[in-house]
Amino acid sequence: MVASVGVVGLGAATSVAAVPRPDAVGAPLPVAELRGVQTSRGETRVTRQGDAMLPEGPAVGDARAARKAVAERQAELEATAEAIDRETQRLSDVAAQQRQLAAREAEREAERAKAAEAASKAFVWPTAGGMSSGFGYRVHPILKTRKLHNGADIGGACGQPIVAVRAGVVTRAERSGSNGGAGHNVRIDHGPVGGAELETAYLHMGDVAVKVGQRVETGQRLGTVGSTGLSTACHLHLSLYKDGAGSDPLAYLTK
Repeated sequence: MVASVGVVGLGAATSVAAVPRPDAVGAPLPVAELRGVQTSRGETRVTRQGDAMLPEGPAVGDARAARKAVAERQAELEATAEAIDRETQRLSDVAAQQRQLAAREAEREAERAKAAEAASKAFVWPTAGGMSSGFGYRVHPILKTRKLHNGADIGGACGQPIVAVRAGVVTRAERSGSNGGAGHNVRIDHGPVGGAELETAYLHMGDVAVKVGQRVETGQRLGTVGSTGLSTACHLHLSLYKDGAGSDPLAYLTK
């Protein structure tokens, strides 16, 4: 059997050739060179791929669109993966920098703690000038009797500052000469040091700049050098008490 075909676009009445119809098995029409034919049973668009005639319809277009969408999605996923990798690396770098900064800060904190510990164990010289009389028995320059000199006399000009040899709390701040000839004087409780409770006393002061209950730091000004009480000249008498008993302050002082 034959079918009359017309070239699409030339009009339905244009007859090109008589083409045999496919056999019962369904063999393709031998018109592969034609891009489009029209049969008597309706229009079918065909394309050539080798010698085979493949139908080109809505399904083929959908498949191409799907492949394009998949390719685009794949590209998006790859771009996202690359962005994630970059961000992961950035965060890793930031974390490494933070660890380095934390390590350096820990080192500095350890150094500060070490310095603070060393400072907490240290005593400073209370005023300018050297020692004129040390701890021990001597003939008192005013009373003219042999007795214990319970402290160290440190020479200095009247009015020069006196500072705390160590941090502590003021337990006495007197502006009179009623304390056994001590004159204006200050006493500080330094708390436990090396297993013993330590206190220091500053006698014959010219004036007092602190009050009872006040906390003072190492090197903080307590007042000035004077010659109040039983004193022959301007100087500071510094006493140190270890668990309540008088002790040589030079065992703790550094100059």
